[in-house]
Formats: sequence, C-alpha cells, structure tokens
Amino acid sequence: MEPQDPYAHREPEGGSWAAHQEAGGQAPPEEASPESQTWDTFAGGSLAWGDSKQSSSELDVGYLTDQHPQASEVGITDTEAGAQFFGADEEEVWHTREGHGDVLLGGGKMDRNLGKAILSALGFVALAIVCFRIGRWPTLILLILMLILAARELYGALRSVGYKPAVFVGISAVIGLPLAVFWRGAQAFPLGIGLAFIVTCCWYLVGLSPERPIPNIGATLFSVVYLAVLGSFGALLLRESNGVGLFLGAVVATAAYDSFAWAVGKVIGRTQLSKVSPNKTVEGLFGGILGAVLVCWLILGLLKIDPWGENPGSMLHVIVLGAVAAIAATIGDLSESMFKRDFGLKDMGKMIPGHGGVLDRFDGLLFVLPVTWGLALVTGVIEAAPS
Repeated sequence: MEPQDPYAHREPEGGSWAAHQEAGGQAPPEEASPESQTWDTFAGGSLAWGDSKQSSSELDVGYLTDQHPQASEVGITDTEAGAQFFGADEEEVWHTREGHGDVLLGGGKMDRNLGKAILSALGFVALAIVCFRIGRWPTLILLILMLILAARELYGALRSVGYKPAVFVGISAVIGLPLAVFWRGAQAFPLGIGLAFIVTCCWYLVGLSPERPIPNIGATLFSVVYLAVLGSFGALLLRESNGVGLFLGAVVATAAYDSFAWAVGKVIGRTQLSKVSPNKTVEGLFGGILGAVLVCWLILGLLKIDPWGENPGSMLHVIVLGAVAAIAATIGDLSESMFKRDFGLKDMGKMIPGHGGVLDRFDGLLFVLPVTWGLALVTGVIEAAPS
C-alpha cells in the first residue's frame, strides 16, 4: 500500500466537494502552487515555510536585525544571505575552541580543507624559496603581487558594505610605495602617504566618484595604510645588503606561529582569546609563541642565516624575533578578523584553497614586517640610515 500524503486535500465525508457545496458546505481549499511557496519569515527565531506573495525585499527579518544590527547593514533579507552571514564564525580552524571545534573538527569538510591548505601552503613555499634564492628583486615583485591581490579583496569587501573607495589610487599606492621605499628607503614614506592623500582628495574633488567624500576618502586611506604602508616595510627590509635574510626571518616567524597556534589550539584550546574571533584561544597563542621561537632558533639560528643568526646577529636576536613576531602576528590576525566581522564576511576571498583569500593568509605578516624592521634597527642587526 502506497503511503498517503498527509497534506493532500481529501474529499468530504459522504460525497464529492460539488455535492458538499450544494448542501451549503464550504468550498474546497485552494492548493498552493509551488511558485507561491517561499521562505517568508524568521518568526520566533526559526524558519517558517509559508504561502507568501511578498518579494524578498519585503520579507520580515526583524528577528535577525533586532539581535544582529549589522544584518541590515550588509543586506540580510533572505535565508541564503542569512545563512552566509550567521554561519559558523570563520572557518579558521586554528586556535579552535571546544564550543566551536565540535562542528568544524568532527566532519569530513575539515579534513578536506586541511588537505587543500597544506597543498596551497607547499606551493607558496616553493615559489617563495625560488624568489629568495634568486635575490631581492624577485622577492620584491612577489611581495607587490601579494599586495595587489590583497587590495583587490579588501576593496571588494569595502564595496560590499556601501563604501566607494578610489580603487585606482589604492592599487597605485600598493605598487608605487614599495618601489619608492626600496629605492629611497624610509624617507619615501612621508612623501608617499602625503601624495596618496592629495590624489585621493582630487579623485572626489573632480567628481570621479559621486559618493560622499569623507567616508570614502577614509576607506581609501585605510587601505593605503593597511596594505601599502605596512607592506612597504618588506621593501625596507629587502633594500638592505642582507635583505633576503631579514625578510626570511619575518616569514619564518609568522609561518611558525600560524602552524603551532593552529595545532596547539586544535588539541588543547579552551580559553577564548578575543570576541572578534571566537575560534582563537589563549592556549593557541602561547603555543604559537613557543613554536615561533623554536623554529626561528632551528632555522635562523642553527643554520646561521644572515643577519639574524650571524653577521651581526646571535641566538638571542633569533629568540627575541620569534617572540615579538608571534605577538605582532596575533594582533594582525585579530585585526583582520575584526574587519571581516564588521564587513559581515567569513573570508576576504577564495583565491587560496583551504585558506580563503590572500589577505586571510598574510594578515599576520603585514604586522610582522614593520615589527621585524624595528627590532633589527633597535638591536643593531641593521644600521640606521645616516640623516
């Protein structure tokens, strides 16, 4: 016997619907067409299947916007957007906290992402090693390429929440400022930043963008400082005679911190580090710091990589670099998580399989580069330029 459809319209007792109507009964209920059935409300906090002729712009999402004011800012008006916005916080799986890790670590999706992440990381490491071996110029070109791709992601995120930044100015800055710093040193920073501000003002002054100038000038200069200025400290490291070694120290410390923080957080992470990124834990932070110190000691110290491990550096310089870079990388990671949360995004992009976007992968390094240069300057690993 075939199962009965509990929602099928049944004939009334004692005859057909026509006979029932002739006797003064009610007309048969109209059957809702599939086209009229839509997700029409988030009533009571749960999805309700209803018969609605409302457009998606008229749907009741008050439940979401009351509890999450940011939802209305990023245009949460349907279930697909709501699921994207209110899904599991970041698929950053390092620093995993128990309350979130049960979902992310328990299924096959986590394993597939980890495999992609490892392959992507190995590919980039191979490319970086080739550039390091060739010399400073290929490394600088690789750095600028990463900044361009990161800028593309950042401007997409800014536009997604209504800003209209001067993209041409920003892209020109992430290309021009590192080249200027590599050519002229730290004295190129004031001129580069000043020109970026002047050109951005002219952009809105002549009407190339009709939007409000103040918030959009701010968004443009935010991207210039975040990417062009911080990234240009990599060029400042590379312009030294042993610049590849200096730059390598920043990369090794950042990569070691990320790897150990992820592993320790996954195994023993329990204490939340910050509300802006619930998957990061205090245990992961300390594991990452110890890992960065250990790896820097093994690679930069024992192998005597100039100028950290030798000429003129020492083991002490290597250990301090690992600890300081790990703290800077943490601040960089949390800052990017804060930006993504404000944008209503889980990842800045999807360019790197298993990692998300370019900015998701190199957010920590952006903060480590200036700290590395400052540490090398203070400790005498590099000499200050004559005034």
